[in-house]
Amino acid sequence: MPKVSDATKEAKEESWRDLLEDTVTEKSSDELWKIVKTLDGCPDTNSSNEALLHKGRRITSNKKKADVFMQYYASVSKLNFSSNDRNINRELKQRLSAPDTSTPPPKFTMRELKRAIAKLKAKGAAGPDDIRPSFLKALGDKALQTLLDIFNNSFHLAVVPQIWRNAIIIPLLKSGKPADELKSFRPISLTSCVVKLIERMFVDRLMHLAEENKWLSSYQAGFRRGRSCEDQILRMVQAIDDGFQQKKMQRSVMVLLDFSQAFDTVWRQRLLVSMLDLGVPHAYVRWIHQFLCNRQARVKFNGTTSSSRRLHQGVPQGSVLSPLLFIFYINNLAKLLPTDNINCMFADNVSIVATHRDKQKALEAVQHAVDIVVKWCSEWKLKLNASKSEVSFFSSWTRDASWVPTLTIDGAPIKFNPNPILLGVTLDRQLTFTPHTTNVAERAVGKTNILAALSHSDWGWKRDTLKSIYLTSIRSIFDYAAPAWQPWIGDTNISVLERAQNKGLRRISGQYMASPIGSLNLETGVPTYSTIINQRCIMAQEKGLRLPMDPSQHRFQQCSTTPHRGS
Repeated sequence: MPKVSDATKEAKEESWRDLLEDTVTEKSSDELWKIVKTLDGCPDTNSSNEALLHKGRRITSNKKKADVFMQYYASVSKLNFSSNDRNINRELKQRLSAPDTSTPPPKFTMRELKRAIAKLKAKGAAGPDDIRPSFLKALGDKALQTLLDIFNNSFHLAVVPQIWRNAIIIPLLKSGKPADELKSFRPISLTSCVVKLIERMFVDRLMHLAEENKWLSSYQAGFRRGRSCEDQILRMVQAIDDGFQQKKMQRSVMVLLDFSQAFDTVWRQRLLVSMLDLGVPHAYVRWIHQFLCNRQARVKFNGTTSSSRRLHQGVPQGSVLSPLLFIFYINNLAKLLPTDNINCMFADNVSIVATHRDKQKALEAVQHAVDIVVKWCSEWKLKLNASKSEVSFFSSWTRDASWVPTLTIDGAPIKFNPNPILLGVTLDRQLTFTPHTTNVAERAVGKTNILAALSHSDWGWKRDTLKSIYLTSIRSIFDYAAPAWQPWIGDTNISVLERAQNKGLRRISGQYMASPIGSLNLETGVPTYSTIINQRCIMAQEKGLRLPMDPSQHRFQQCSTTPHRGS
């Protein structure tokens, strides 16, 4: 029996080490908590056995549930076209069928292929072809050369095998949502791991061309190297604060626009025509066209698979190429947004801020921008969701506290939120960031239960692993977009963060509540959080100074350098 116990302990320690080495930076704390419970013998499941309600019908069979899900996803991908729209579809056919006199792009190299394979997750799931990433990572030199030849032939002949265009969709129930509604499930698509390799190589080349030729708007930060949510949040916050610092204080109105099923309703033909208009090489657009044609999918629900259906429009879920295609698509909107506002885009998140001494004029400027977005959406087949979009108001004058801006999308009012969440950061009217500080501190303290559970296990108690979990899964809650909000917080809020960190450090070190704070920092090797704030802000300022000067980045370059009134 002792040998069995030792073997079990060793197996758990090995599983835990593998997790820390391979995926700890990619797992959310909720997922880590599930893994901890699983290793301790309490597995978790997402499968739902509840009846599904759809169009007045009560569906209990897993097969019928899978078919209903597939019908729903297929219906979302269908778009209605006018005669003018069909002209655009015909234009694409004519332009792609015309002879291509340009120089063919260079072939993919073995170096590009090996780099794409290295990015695959070894324990990832297989697609419809049942080929797993671990199999591709184990290929020898001859097999790699054969695979590379297949990819080059596919690219230069614009031929995409049907198995590369198939997907298996797994609906996963969203946290806290009712299991009897279709919209409560998030579709996760599994596509061929083989096609993901050529997609990665293709994306690297196309993104390089896009950045080199400045095809993408500087407003867009999504899926681009050297740009992040932090940049966009900082630009918006800095714009609002700049208004506060004026001799005659200026107010700001912000709108956060929400698109309904944006990736699933992309008009493919117009996307490709716009890419050709930008100057994307003919060979690239031809291959993308073949990649998007005749996309087929099946839903797998509780082990049962639906019949296959065609997805007529949209960019495929689960595809490596889709995010880049979407930012090419929405790039056409970025060109139209008024330049006198602060416009920020992160994939399908569009945020607009207008600043003016007169709050009514700031509101009118934002409404004008929203009207432009509404018109563009009508022409490009995307839908704005007025019920999920939000408008907010910022002023340092207390007499403005009761003012509520009225903004509409096609006549439908947008709800007012005094504490909007901008790309994960909660704002407030006077930019004190007290609600956000309280929120992140409470979340972090709650996650320290993970450390408590690990410290009492016989396989996860070691200090270095506890510290790794703390830094990647708990303190990262504080650190998210830190330079975009922490320079504005006062001493009281800094103390809130310090106390939350100290609780985590006690879990790591095992020290008593009465132990001196300095001993926590010394024993764990983690500095005080006020020190970390200063480090993060200095790094952000250095990054801002190194960025090329352009209209979308000038506020980021002023980070931590703009004087505040009374400082």
